[in-house]
Amino acid sequence: MASLWDALMTKGAQFNIQPIGWNALESLRIETGIPRYGTELTDAVIPLEAELEHAIDFEKGCYIGQEIVARMKYRGHPNRLLRGIEIDHSPTSQGDCELRPGARVFNADKEVGWVTSATFAPTLGKKVALGYVRVAVTEAGSRVQIETSNGHVGATVVLLPFST
Repeated sequence: MASLWDALMTKGAQFNIQPIGWNALESLRIETGIPRYGTELTDAVIPLEAELEHAIDFEKGCYIGQEIVARMKYRGHPNRLLRGIEIDHSPTSQGDCELRPGARVFNADKEVGWVTSATFAPTLGKKVALGYVRVAVTEAGSRVQIETSNGHVGATVVLLPFST
């Protein structure tokens, strides 16, 4: 394993490759809107809800879940979609609310979704989250509130990836 590490660092030196930790990697994953299996992608999520239509072969023969996915594509639409959520806080307020996976998302006092992943994004200078929200609030700029450890905080729905 050490030889693999050494080879990666040697070959990557010309690209200024640097080792990073889990928190940095997770922050970059969330900022770029990449869903992670077990977090954004679970057995309760249909690929179209995660905007993964490009990863589905609608011409292939039978596979588990094909009927529901095809029906959703050709006859309807998902009821919820994976979106980015920007929290209404300045960079100096990093510690005043804690976003957790599973936090409920509200619009006009109606529950419309949940947070799947959250982080403080240093490259954006703000707290951001990934989450599933009902189609009624998936448009960029839609206002929502997120349930946190210190009450509800305002937030804005954004398309992915987050822009810097």
